[in-house]
Amino acid sequence: TPVPSPIPQFDEEAFRSYVAQLKGGSFIGEVEIDSNVATIQYYASFAEYMNANPQSGLTAEQFRNYWDSGDAVEKALMENSIRLFKEFPVLNEVNIFLPYQEEVFLVSLPKSQAESFLGVDFQRLHEDRTNERWRQEVSNKYFNPEDRKRFIELFVTVQGTSAEETQSLDHTVEVKSGETPSAHEDAASDGYSIEYKLAALHKGGFIREDDPLVGKFRSHLDNISQKTGEEWIRIADMTVTAQTLMKQKGVQEDLLTTIQAIEGTLPDDLKPGMIKLEEIVSAYVVLRTGGR
Repeated sequence: TPVPSPIPQFDEEAFRSYVAQLKGGSFIGEVEIDSNVATIQYYASFAEYMNANPQSGLTAEQFRNYWDSGDAVEKALMENSIRLFKEFPVLNEVNIFLPYQEEVFLVSLPKSQAESFLGVDFQRLHEDRTNERWRQEVSNKYFNPEDRKRFIELFVTVQGTSAEETQSLDHTVEVKSGETPSAHEDAASDGYSIEYKLAALHKGGFIREDDPLVGKFRSHLDNISQKTGEEWIRIADMTVTAQTLMKQKGVQEDLLTTIQAIEGTLPDDLKPGMIKLEEIVSAYVVLRTGGR
Protein backbone atom coordinates (compact mmCIF):
# COMPACT_ATOMS: atom_id res chain seq x y z
CA THR A 1 0.00 0.00 0.00
CA PRO A 2 1.52 3.37 -1.02
CA VAL A 3 2.32 5.63 1.91
CA PRO A 4 0.82 9.16 1.58
CA SER A 5 3.39 11.90 1.12
CA PRO A 6 4.40 13.52 4.44
CA ILE A 7 3.32 17.05 5.30
CA PRO A 8 5.82 19.22 7.19
CA GLN A 9 3.43 21.12 9.44
CA PHE A 10 -0.13 20.87 10.63
CA ASP A 11 -2.98 22.94 9.29
CA GLU A 12 -6.57 22.02 8.48
CA GLU A 13 -6.21 22.22 4.71
CA ALA A 14 -3.12 20.02 4.78
CA PHE A 15 -4.84 17.62 7.15
CA ARG A 16 -7.86 17.20 4.87
CA SER A 17 -5.60 16.68 1.87
CA TYR A 18 -3.65 14.01 3.74
CA VAL A 19 -6.81 12.24 4.93
CA ALA A 20 -7.96 11.89 1.32
CA GLN A 21 -4.80 9.85 0.62
CA LEU A 22 -5.37 7.38 3.44
CA LYS A 23 -6.74 3.88 2.98
CA GLY A 24 -10.34 4.18 1.85
CA GLY A 25 -9.93 7.94 1.53
CA SER A 26 -12.40 8.08 -1.35
CA PHE A 27 -15.08 6.73 0.98
CA ILE A 28 -14.57 9.28 3.77
CA GLY A 29 -17.64 11.49 4.03
CA GLU A 30 -16.80 13.85 6.87
CA VAL A 31 -13.59 15.18 8.40
CA GLU A 32 -13.64 17.36 11.48
CA ILE A 33 -10.97 18.91 13.70
CA ASP A 34 -11.89 20.42 17.04
CA SER A 35 -9.45 21.27 19.84
CA ASN A 36 -6.77 18.97 18.39
CA VAL A 37 -9.24 16.09 18.16
CA ALA A 38 -9.70 14.64 14.67
CA THR A 39 -12.90 12.84 13.72
CA ILE A 40 -13.28 10.91 10.47
CA GLN A 41 -16.59 9.46 9.31
CA TYR A 42 -16.76 7.00 6.42
CA TYR A 43 -19.88 6.83 4.25
CA ALA A 44 -22.48 4.54 5.78
CA SER A 45 -23.83 3.24 2.47
CA PHE A 46 -23.39 3.29 -1.28
CA ALA A 47 -26.44 5.56 -1.55
CA GLU A 48 -24.82 8.06 0.81
CA TYR A 49 -21.59 7.91 -1.19
CA MET A 50 -23.39 8.50 -4.49
CA ASN A 51 -25.40 11.37 -3.04
CA ALA A 52 -22.11 13.11 -2.26
CA ASN A 53 -20.38 11.96 -5.47
CA PRO A 54 -23.09 11.86 -8.17
CA GLN A 55 -20.53 11.83 -11.01
CA SER A 56 -18.74 8.73 -9.70
CA GLY A 57 -18.69 5.69 -11.94
CA LEU A 58 -18.38 3.34 -8.95
CA THR A 59 -20.94 0.53 -8.72
CA ALA A 60 -22.63 -0.73 -5.56
CA GLU A 61 -20.76 -4.01 -5.91
CA GLN A 62 -17.40 -2.24 -6.13
CA PHE A 63 -18.30 -0.20 -3.05
CA ARG A 64 -19.07 -3.36 -1.07
CA ASN A 65 -16.11 -5.31 -2.40
CA TYR A 66 -13.61 -2.66 -1.32
CA TRP A 67 -14.16 -3.38 2.37
CA ASP A 68 -14.58 -7.13 1.80
CA SER A 69 -11.03 -7.46 0.48
CA GLY A 70 -8.38 -8.74 2.89
CA ASP A 71 -8.27 -6.93 6.22
CA ALA A 72 -9.38 -3.62 4.71
CA VAL A 73 -11.52 -2.56 7.66
CA GLU A 74 -8.88 -3.45 10.26
CA LYS A 75 -6.15 -1.77 8.23
CA ALA A 76 -8.15 1.43 7.85
CA LEU A 77 -8.93 1.60 11.56
CA MET A 78 -5.43 0.86 12.85
CA GLU A 79 -3.07 2.19 10.21
CA ASN A 80 -4.97 5.36 9.41
CA SER A 81 -5.25 6.46 13.03
CA ILE A 82 -1.54 5.81 13.66
CA ARG A 83 -0.46 7.54 10.44
CA LEU A 84 -2.43 10.62 11.45
CA PHE A 85 -0.59 10.89 14.76
CA LYS A 86 2.74 10.46 12.99
CA GLU A 87 2.07 13.19 10.42
CA PHE A 88 0.23 15.51 12.84
CA PRO A 89 1.70 14.95 16.32
CA VAL A 90 -0.17 17.99 17.65
CA LEU A 91 -3.33 15.87 17.57
CA ASN A 92 -4.44 14.68 20.99
CA GLU A 93 -7.01 12.14 19.82
CA VAL A 94 -8.25 10.46 16.66
CA ASN A 95 -11.78 9.13 16.21
CA ILE A 96 -12.71 7.04 13.17
CA PHE A 97 -16.24 5.80 12.40
CA LEU A 98 -16.44 3.09 9.74
CA PRO A 99 -19.84 1.50 8.95
CA TYR A 100 -19.55 -2.02 7.52
CA GLN A 101 -22.10 -4.85 7.16
CA GLU A 102 -24.75 -3.56 9.59
CA GLU A 103 -22.08 -2.54 12.11
CA VAL A 104 -20.30 0.70 12.92
CA PHE A 105 -16.66 0.27 13.93
CA LEU A 106 -15.34 3.04 16.15
CA VAL A 107 -11.76 3.91 17.03
CA SER A 108 -11.53 6.49 19.80
CA LEU A 109 -7.77 6.71 20.35
CA PRO A 110 -5.88 9.20 22.55
CA LYS A 111 -2.34 9.87 21.34
CA SER A 112 -0.85 8.81 24.69
CA GLN A 113 -2.42 5.35 24.40
CA ALA A 114 -1.26 4.96 20.81
CA GLU A 115 2.30 5.86 21.84
CA SER A 116 2.13 3.38 24.72
CA PHE A 117 0.84 0.62 22.44
CA LEU A 118 3.65 1.15 19.92
CA GLY A 119 6.37 2.21 22.35
CA VAL A 120 7.14 5.32 20.29
CA ASP A 121 7.14 9.11 20.42
CA PHE A 122 5.14 10.48 17.48
CA GLN A 123 6.98 13.79 17.54
CA ARG A 124 10.29 12.01 16.97
CA LEU A 125 8.75 9.92 14.18
CA HIS A 126 7.40 13.08 12.58
CA GLU A 127 10.77 14.82 12.69
CA ASP A 128 12.52 11.94 10.91
CA ARG A 129 11.63 12.87 7.34
CA THR A 130 13.58 9.91 5.96
CA ASN A 131 10.82 7.70 7.42
CA GLU A 132 13.48 5.18 8.43
CA ARG A 133 12.47 5.35 12.09
CA TRP A 134 8.80 4.99 11.06
CA ARG A 135 9.53 1.85 9.05
CA GLN A 136 11.70 0.24 11.72
CA GLU A 137 9.61 1.12 14.78
CA VAL A 138 6.07 1.04 13.38
CA SER A 139 5.10 -0.08 9.88
CA ASN A 140 7.44 -3.07 9.53
CA LYS A 141 6.95 -4.02 13.16
CA TYR A 142 3.23 -3.60 13.84
CA PHE A 143 1.34 -3.53 10.54
CA ASN A 144 0.63 -7.26 10.47
CA PRO A 145 -2.48 -9.41 11.11
CA GLU A 146 -1.53 -10.32 14.69
CA ASP A 147 -0.90 -6.77 15.88
CA ARG A 148 -3.91 -5.46 13.98
CA LYS A 149 -6.05 -7.94 15.87
CA ARG A 150 -4.51 -6.83 19.18
CA PHE A 151 -5.14 -3.19 18.28
CA ILE A 152 -8.77 -3.91 17.37
CA GLU A 153 -9.34 -5.72 20.67
CA LEU A 154 -7.89 -2.83 22.67
CA PHE A 155 -9.17 0.25 20.88
CA VAL A 156 -12.14 -0.59 18.64
CA THR A 157 -15.76 -0.81 19.70
CA VAL A 158 -18.62 -2.04 17.54
CA GLN A 159 -22.14 -0.63 17.53
CA GLY A 160 -24.92 -2.97 16.44
CA THR A 161 -23.71 -6.52 15.85
CA SER A 162 -26.48 -7.26 13.36
CA ALA A 163 -29.50 -5.76 11.68
CA GLU A 164 -31.71 -7.80 14.02
CA GLU A 165 -29.97 -6.46 17.13
CA THR A 166 -30.11 -2.89 15.86
CA GLN A 167 -33.80 -3.31 15.20
CA SER A 168 -34.34 -4.65 18.73
CA LEU A 169 -32.82 -1.48 20.16
CA ASP A 170 -35.19 0.63 18.10
CA HIS A 171 -38.22 -1.34 19.25
CA THR A 172 -37.50 -1.37 22.99
CA VAL A 173 -40.69 0.58 23.77
CA GLU A 174 -44.05 -0.94 22.88
CA VAL A 175 -45.91 0.62 19.97
CA LYS A 176 -48.59 2.94 21.31
CA SER A 177 -52.21 2.62 20.20
CA GLY A 178 -52.80 4.44 16.94
CA GLU A 179 -49.17 4.17 15.80
CA THR A 180 -48.16 1.51 13.31
CA PRO A 181 -44.96 -0.54 13.58
CA SER A 182 -43.83 0.91 10.24
CA ALA A 183 -43.48 4.32 11.87
CA HIS A 184 -40.86 2.86 14.19
CA GLU A 185 -39.13 1.11 11.33
CA ASP A 186 -38.95 4.35 9.35
CA ALA A 187 -37.35 6.11 12.30
CA ALA A 188 -34.62 3.47 12.41
CA SER A 189 -33.88 3.37 8.69
CA ASP A 190 -31.47 6.31 8.51
CA GLY A 191 -28.37 4.23 9.19
CA TYR A 192 -27.48 6.37 12.20
CA SER A 193 -30.44 5.56 14.46
CA ILE A 194 -28.52 5.01 17.69
CA GLU A 195 -26.18 7.94 17.11
CA TYR A 196 -29.11 10.22 16.29
CA LYS A 197 -30.89 9.12 19.43
CA LEU A 198 -27.85 9.75 21.56
CA ALA A 199 -27.36 13.10 19.88
CA ALA A 200 -30.92 14.13 20.68
CA LEU A 201 -30.39 13.16 24.32
CA HIS A 202 -27.11 15.05 24.41
CA LYS A 203 -28.64 18.11 22.80
CA GLY A 204 -31.60 18.00 25.16
CA GLY A 205 -29.42 17.72 28.23
CA PHE A 206 -30.38 14.23 29.38
CA ILE A 207 -26.74 13.13 29.11
CA ARG A 208 -24.52 14.97 31.57
CA GLU A 209 -21.29 16.53 30.36
CA ASP A 210 -19.31 14.26 32.71
CA ASP A 211 -21.06 11.12 31.46
CA PRO A 212 -18.50 8.63 30.07
CA LEU A 213 -20.77 8.13 27.07
CA VAL A 214 -20.30 11.77 26.11
CA GLY A 215 -16.53 11.44 26.35
CA LYS A 216 -16.59 8.40 24.12
CA PHE A 217 -18.84 9.80 21.40
CA ARG A 218 -18.39 13.55 21.98
CA SER A 219 -17.20 14.68 18.55
CA HIS A 220 -19.65 12.47 16.73
CA LEU A 221 -22.58 13.51 18.93
CA ASP A 222 -21.81 17.20 18.52
CA ASN A 223 -21.46 16.78 14.78
CA ILE A 224 -24.81 15.01 14.41
CA SER A 225 -26.55 17.33 16.86
CA GLN A 226 -25.68 20.24 14.60
CA LYS A 227 -27.11 18.48 11.56
CA THR A 228 -30.33 16.92 12.87
CA GLY A 229 -33.49 17.74 11.00
CA GLU A 230 -36.45 19.70 12.31
CA GLU A 231 -38.09 16.64 13.82
CA TRP A 232 -35.06 15.79 15.91
CA ILE A 233 -34.66 19.40 17.01
CA ARG A 234 -38.23 19.30 18.28
CA ILE A 235 -37.53 16.07 20.11
CA ALA A 236 -34.45 17.63 21.68
CA ASP A 237 -36.56 20.62 22.70
CA MET A 238 -38.99 18.26 24.37
CA THR A 239 -36.20 16.79 26.46
CA VAL A 240 -35.50 20.29 27.75
CA THR A 241 -39.20 20.72 28.52
CA ALA A 242 -39.14 17.44 30.42
CA GLN A 243 -36.14 18.52 32.45
CA THR A 244 -37.68 21.89 33.26
CA LEU A 245 -40.93 20.33 34.47
CA MET A 246 -39.00 17.83 36.55
CA LYS A 247 -37.07 20.61 38.27
CA GLN A 248 -40.23 22.63 38.90
CA LYS A 249 -42.04 19.67 40.45
CA GLY A 250 -39.00 18.44 42.33
CA VAL A 251 -39.76 14.93 41.14
CA GLN A 252 -37.02 12.31 41.13
CA GLU A 253 -38.19 9.56 38.81
CA ASP A 254 -36.61 7.57 36.03
CA LEU A 255 -36.55 9.08 32.55
CA LEU A 256 -39.26 6.97 30.98
CA THR A 257 -41.70 7.61 33.82
CA THR A 258 -40.99 11.32 33.53
CA ILE A 259 -41.62 11.37 29.80
CA GLN A 260 -44.86 9.44 30.14
CA ALA A 261 -45.99 11.77 32.92
CA ILE A 262 -45.69 14.91 30.80
CA GLU A 263 -47.28 13.54 27.62
CA GLY A 264 -50.57 15.12 28.64
CA THR A 265 -48.98 18.58 28.67
CA LEU A 266 -48.01 18.44 25.00
CA PRO A 267 -50.01 19.53 21.95
CA ASP A 268 -51.38 16.65 19.90
CA ASP A 269 -48.94 17.25 17.05
CA LEU A 270 -45.97 16.69 19.37
CA LYS A 271 -47.22 13.49 20.98
CA PRO A 272 -45.85 11.21 18.21
CA GLY A 273 -42.50 12.87 18.78
CA MET A 274 -42.76 12.11 22.49
CA ILE A 275 -43.29 8.45 21.66
CA LYS A 276 -40.08 8.58 19.63
CA LEU A 277 -38.38 10.25 22.57
CA GLU A 278 -39.33 7.23 24.67
CA GLU A 279 -37.53 5.13 22.08
CA ILE A 280 -34.52 7.41 22.33
CA VAL A 281 -34.31 7.02 26.08
CA SER A 282 -34.87 3.27 25.89
CA ALA A 283 -32.05 2.87 23.38
CA TYR A 284 -29.84 4.99 25.61
CA VAL A 285 -30.63 2.83 28.64
CA VAL A 286 -29.89 -0.33 26.67
CA LEU A 287 -26.53 1.07 25.57
CA ARG A 288 -25.61 2.21 29.07
CA THR A 289 -26.49 -1.12 30.67
CA GLY A 290 -25.19 -3.37 27.92
CA GLY A 291 -28.68 -4.75 27.37
CA ARG A 292 -29.18 -5.86 30.97
